[in-house]
Amino acid sequence: LTGVSGADSVAYLKSLATNESLDVDVKSPIANAAIRAIAQHRDPSAVNVLIEIARSQAYSTHAASIRRQAIDGLGQSRDPRALQFLAGIITK
Repeated sequence: LTGVSGADSVAYLKSLATNESLDVDVKSPIANAAIRAIAQHRDPSAVNVLIEIARSQAYSTHAASIRRQAIDGLGQSRDPRALQFLAGIITK
């Protein structure tokens, strides 16, 4: 796709990753793919979204899986904000 800003792309992917109205059979694969795509984004908003998702409450198995994906994505980032967030998790 062309003509889409990085921030808009990340926002759209976030909406897919956190969409609770999707059918159970497609929710996890779509959300996992969206989180992986966010983690590969170069836009600075991607790290913010991954941190937001990683901080979210896991009220279901699906939510816990998405949190794990977000934390994994942060672990692959070289962004200092991601490293700071992960260090905070480790030291708690």
